[in-house]
Amino acid sequence: MRRGELFDHIQLAAVVTITPDGRNASARTTQLSMLGLDGEYARWEQGTYESEFQKRDGIWRIQAVHYYPKMVADYDKGWARDAKPAAAASTEFPPDRKVAQSFESYPEIHYVAFHYDNPVTGKPAQYPAGPITKVKVVPASASTSATGRVDSRTNVETMIEGLEARLNAAIAVEAVENLNSSYGYYIDESAWDAMADTFAITGGAKELMDNGVYVGQDRIRKALNMRGPQGGRSTTFFTIHQLTQPVIHISDDGKSAKVRLRLFQLGGSANGSSGSWIGGIYENTAVKENGEWKFGVQDLYHIFNASYRNGWAKMPSTRAATTPARPSRLATEFPPDRPIRSRQYPFPEIVEPAFHYRNPVTGRTPGDLLP
Repeated sequence: MRRGELFDHIQLAAVVTITPDGRNASARTTQLSMLGLDGEYARWEQGTYESEFQKRDGIWRIQAVHYYPKMVADYDKGWARDAKPAAAASTEFPPDRKVAQSFESYPEIHYVAFHYDNPVTGKPAQYPAGPITKVKVVPASASTSATGRVDSRTNVETMIEGLEARLNAAIAVEAVENLNSSYGYYIDESAWDAMADTFAITGGAKELMDNGVYVGQDRIRKALNMRGPQGGRSTTFFTIHQLTQPVIHISDDGKSAKVRLRLFQLGGSANGSSGSWIGGIYENTAVKENGEWKFGVQDLYHIFNASYRNGWAKMPSTRAATTPARPSRLATEFPPDRPIRSRQYPFPEIVEPAFHYRNPVTGRTPGDLLP
């Protein structure tokens, strides 16, 4: 990417359906995009993905990507005054085949069909009048067998042991995702004591911007209450921390986890004195402490911070990456245990973020692989 280019695509509301044979799948997601080039343009984009996947040699791969842009609008004008047409096929690098169905974006009304039947009635989805783009429908999963019985030749104990391990891992994934979701709620409500309780008593570590990393539940609690505002949302101010796209890996022993999340944050004052968009990536760990999942290390990498008034195409040109920030009052009165790992808010510079995992298809190691 070029310097000053923002190309953030956040995937939301994923619905994944696996075929009965476990070899194919479809996924429907809603995409929210923040696009632009500093000093030139900025725009919003929103659309729907209905994509297909295939499992080969035990690895899931993309079989077909189908994207339907629902709305493209200039940042300054907004979607009430601007509606850009969807991108046309490239003439410099033409596609191998034409799209099978036409699709029109806002202000036109065009529906994208669902790849699954109604999950309650089991019947095909019903659509309002208007143009509809059809997608490949995934059949409902079949039962294990017609009788529901286990083959007598199956090693029942081994099967149960394997199922228990998979069930525990599934429960752990849900618990870790809920843990990270609670963080967004607590920070929006300035519930610092409740937030501190979600960290491990001894090994929990919390990053605080412009300060550093505080280790241990007691130190985290004190730092949060010293630094954070009290009272949460009000009639004149709000902030919303949305954590999306969780990628969660549970350890083999089921006692720890690593999770990667995308941050989409917005907020500001009602009088117009402030307002911002913030994007970033969390790389957190979690541990199972006394039967309950708690935060281990919370690692936040802020990518950009743009004002609501100017957006990400009019970033200050005087920002100096090499100029050290002045120590905050908190850092002076209550020094952190260690510095923050990554450089914060590098945009309009382009910096490759760290990952806690390798590419799940190719196995390629990222430039910065977290331990």
